[in-house]
Amino acid sequence: MGSDGAQNSIMAFDIESGFLIREYLLDVELEADWESMTLGPCNSNNATKQCLYLGKMGNNAAHSCTDTNCTKGKSIVSIYKLPEPNVNEIYNGKAIKVITLNINYSSGNFPTNRADSESLFVVRHLL
Repeated sequence: MGSDGAQNSIMAFDIESGFLIREYLLDVELEADWESMTLGPCNSNNATKQCLYLGKMGNNAAHSCTDTNCTKGKSIVSIYKLPEPNVNEIYNGKAIKVITLNINYSSGNFPTNRADSESLFVVRHLL
């Protein structure tokens, strides 16, 4: 973990024992205080390939917003996307590539232009 709280790794734990199986180095430092992590399809064309999505969507400063003209908090937040690591594969210190998806609260259908979210889930676009 960096001195500013940023992290550049994720960890996989055994579901029964709780022991650490592997730690995966990421090719980018992620902001501290992630709100959520979920598994979902990597794209709409191939629903069998899975990716991890790490959400940094929290915006506590925006809690006092009551209208669309609010300027408190952040207007853009991030979701980080990476291929689901295979715990049986050793990465030998090679970093996993991370894609950053920026979410602009000003262009979405949110109650204010400084929304706050504490979790996420991913679905395959069906249209």
